[in-house]
Amino acid sequence: MSSKYEPEFKHKIVKLHLEEGRSLRSIATEYGISKASITNWCNEFNEECEAQSKNDPDTKTEADYMKENRRLLITAGLLLRQDIMRHEKCYYTVKAFDSLSV
Repeated sequence: MSSKYEPEFKHKIVKLHLEEGRSLRSIATEYGISKASITNWCNEFNEECEAQSKNDPDTKTEADYMKENRRLLITAGLLLRQDIMRHEKCYYTVKAFDSLSV
């Protein structure tokens, strides 16, 4: 990894992409770094995690936790969307019923 950026900063960028699902373009624009740098940092992070996994295959790596967190965020978002749609459907049903009773 290049010494231009602190390891903590690189880790933050990797986490934004791998865990939160932010696009390379949005991160690059927001932080003023190249998409190639982000890609390299993510690849290096994945390689480090793979090396840790080879040393101790029974232990989850940070990359595993990031993937799981991403999956949970997506699931929570879908559930929230379903809940919102259910509430909107109830709201419009009540509203339509109220308009009928004069």
